[in-house]
Amino acid sequence: MSNQARWSVLQSYNLLKWHRDAHRAAVKALESGGSLSVVIRRIEETLYSKK
Repeated sequence: MSNQARWSVLQSYNLLKWHRDAHRAAVKALESGGSLSVVIRRIEETLYSKK
């Protein structure tokens, strides 16, 4: 595996770890059949509610 691939995997892992709640909100919105705008809204609501 190249260094770039390792870096990409690490960054993906960290983003999911740091934004676990937003990821869960996106998954729930997708599972319930939400449109892309609904998914984005759920992510934003989750991220902004943490501040």
